[in-house]
Amino acid sequence: MEADIEEATSRGRRESKTSQTRKAHWRSLFAFTSRSHAVPLCLALALSVASGVVTPVLSYLLGKVFGCFTDFGAGKNDGAELVKKVSKYAIGLTGLGAGSGLLHTGYFGLWLVFGELQAKCARESLFAGMLEKDMEWYDMRKDGIEALIQRLQTQIRELQMATAQPLGYAIQSTVTACAALGLAMYTTWDLTLITIATIPFSMIILGRISAKMQPSIDAQAEELSIASKLASNALHAIDTVKYSNGQDFETWQYARAIQRAAGKYLNQAMANSLQIGFTRFVTQSMFVQGFWYGSHLVIKGKKDPGEVLTAFWSCLMALQAMEQILPQMLVLEKGRAAGATLQAILTQMGKRRRVIMTGHLKPEFCEGDIEVRNVRIPWPESGSLF
Repeated sequence: MEADIEEATSRGRRESKTSQTRKAHWRSLFAFTSRSHAVPLCLALALSVASGVVTPVLSYLLGKVFGCFTDFGAGKNDGAELVKKVSKYAIGLTGLGAGSGLLHTGYFGLWLVFGELQAKCARESLFAGMLEKDMEWYDMRKDGIEALIQRLQTQIRELQMATAQPLGYAIQSTVTACAALGLAMYTTWDLTLITIATIPFSMIILGRISAKMQPSIDAQAEELSIASKLASNALHAIDTVKYSNGQDFETWQYARAIQRAAGKYLNQAMANSLQIGFTRFVTQSMFVQGFWYGSHLVIKGKKDPGEVLTAFWSCLMALQAMEQILPQMLVLEKGRAAGATLQAILTQMGKRRRVIMTGHLKPEFCEGDIEVRNVRIPWPESGSLF
């Protein structure tokens, strides 16, 4: 009997997955963006780009300070000139720190506002679409309307989380990585190429690991929807469950669904952990490459230590920025899948027949009784009359 139940459940999951096959694009994160959201979005993007430039500027200033100290050690500058130059760069570092705090505060708040606007627009669109549907649409929901509502709430929350701080942080880290690599190439291009020589190979491996996350996210959402349906049905028919002593069977079904969802989430966590661990390994290997070739350039007299430090530090900051994007990828992947699913549900609502309420007259007073005679009520699903 358990084998038959498992086979039926698996068949239902395959049919559901086949009927809801979709390809989630990154633009699905902005599926509910309207013109009224342009102002906070543009401001958030501007502040994210500005805050992303802070780290390359920091690398440039640190390189200049290190160059001043090496010149002083080599006897090229005296103490008074060293204090004058270092004081100038110290003032720049202080201003950079203050500006960085203000920029991060601003973009953090604006991305939070943008995420709330996306969630509000999604709720309003789905609510308006569901109000226009007739009874047939609700009756044709295979998992039930309760499971559908819970699934929509979960996906709206995932979309809200993805379009808030994680999206802003990913944009900021991307700008930091690009600007830092640009500064490193401009300062010492040969040292930069030696330091980042392993990055192309690393990106291929990270891309293959990331490709396995999206199917696990979709499968987890499907299993959670099945678990929600099972719990809702059991609670609504609680009397029947108690009379038939079916609590063990219902608990078994729910536990199996939760276990399958947990297995899919474990796959996501393992993929994310592999990404982070592999990036840490590549970062440590860059130290060996950078120090070896940087010392070679300094010994040969081709570059001064300040330029070598600027390029080497910029390369490390670029890879660190890429590493900081990886923890946000799981949230962004879930938000992308949620946005595509919500957009597909709205499209499905638009394809079916809509019921438009007509009439705008109402009596000022209602006295007496209302009596209805000879009324025929069509039942959409069966086509019969009552």
